[in-house]
Amino acid sequence: GGGNTGFAYYEMTGTAGDLDDATSILDADVFTPRYYLNGLALRQKIPYVLLKIDPVATEQITVQYRLDDGQTWLDPTGSPYTASGTDEQIIVVPIKAVARRIQLRFRNNRAGEVYNIHAVGLPALALQPAIA
Repeated sequence: GGGNTGFAYYEMTGTAGDLDDATSILDADVFTPRYYLNGLALRQKIPYVLLKIDPVATEQITVQYRLDDGQTWLDPTGSPYTASGTDEQIIVVPIKAVARRIQLRFRNNRAGEVYNIHAVGLPALALQPAIA
């Protein structure tokens, strides 16, 4: 599907909501587009990424990232992350990097199980002022 969150998810049917509220990432290995951070040509501090997940059972989600035009996937501290239960949870993935763009990769380490990532938050702080 497409929409406000990009092309990194399958449509989930039978739910109500506005635009992308009724969708989530639901797959075994997902790559996001290379997201620009708060400006097309500015380098940004990326302290962390927030993942809003809704566990189905007990999942181990491996998160990786690459910056700018990098070809190598990097592993943040703490990955893979374990989530269990039935309530939505927020996972804080430390990045601690400086870049213009970031691409994320999500994988489930448990064969035959799914995971739901409902939202991805990318806070970034500018290193140089922007001209408005």
